[in-house]
Amino acid sequence: MQSRSFTILAAVTVVAVVAAGAVSLNGTTATGAAVIAPTILLPGFAGQQAKVAQIKIQRGSATTVLARDGARWVIPGRDRYPADADRVNRMIDQIAGLTTIEVKTKQPELLSRLDLADVTVPDSKARRIEFDDADGKPLAAVVLGRERFAQTDADPTGIYVRRADENQAWLARGLVQVATDELGWTDNKLPEVDPTTVRQIALFEPGTPLSGMTAAGLTVTATRPDASHPFEPAKAGDGRIYDQTKLTTIASALQTALFADVKSVASFGTLPEPVATLSLSTADGLVVTIDSYEIGASNAGGTPTVGNTWLAVRATGTGDAKAKADAIASRTTGWLYQADSYRLDRFRPKADDLFEKPSAS
Repeated sequence: MQSRSFTILAAVTVVAVVAAGAVSLNGTTATGAAVIAPTILLPGFAGQQAKVAQIKIQRGSATTVLARDGARWVIPGRDRYPADADRVNRMIDQIAGLTTIEVKTKQPELLSRLDLADVTVPDSKARRIEFDDADGKPLAAVVLGRERFAQTDADPTGIYVRRADENQAWLARGLVQVATDELGWTDNKLPEVDPTTVRQIALFEPGTPLSGMTAAGLTVTATRPDASHPFEPAKAGDGRIYDQTKLTTIASALQTALFADVKSVASFGTLPEPVATLSLSTADGLVVTIDSYEIGASNAGGTPTVGNTWLAVRATGTGDAKAKADAIASRTTGWLYQADSYRLDRFRPKADDLFEKPSAS
């Protein structure tokens, strides 16, 4: 009896193993997805990356265009502001290297489940990316859907994709980093100045109504020998004491500072006079100057807002700092940057906020 049971169990085991082998040989996963030999999604595009002259990225009603300009990539919709070339080239290589590993649906009504519905469909989360050469000839077009992150070693991280002119969906190995807004393709940081190297801050605000102001406006100049010492002088001409915390905060205006938008100076026409000018001088001879322009209306109380404060950044330098200054100037000359809300009061602080508040006693 035991021998017969063992024989039956062994037979069942063999059938199960054979069945598992059949599933493996037939190319399906545990969930029933059809596995295929890794295949390049866009075989005609692989190796053609250097020919790409224009990229159009569409998601819903938003379209971003990137254009090659010599060795650079620029954003036509932002007055041809430079894009991050490494980021653009990496995206091109990632798409050219997309390798399909599983067959998915080809039913149009099911594509939305993979975020692969046509980009013109309301609420579609798909991203359509088109690559053209210098003559405007299409090189490739792909639709990217949602990402699938690995659950096990046998279940690789991937992204759902399809060729733009086909409904057949696939799971491709790897991920693709694609920004769907223009600023997402920029290095949206203002030039970096380490606040610990700042030895002098100079703030000029024309027409600021403070006692002791010059005829042209208020000028505050404060210096320190190093970051461990307070700024001097400690007091203004009218006897009020400068708030050292505020001065130190102003010195950090260009520490990891981001901008919310960028436009060419030419796009504004004739600029008004700056409402504030801040200069940061460092120990090595670099001087970075930020002019704040108020373009548009302020809030009801006259407080500047993010949307109407634009910054022009210029730099000079002596000695070893000249190369730094030249690098900053080459990047920022001819551009205005919209300040983000976190930094706004550092570039154009209210004059009264520079001083310690009188004690309640």
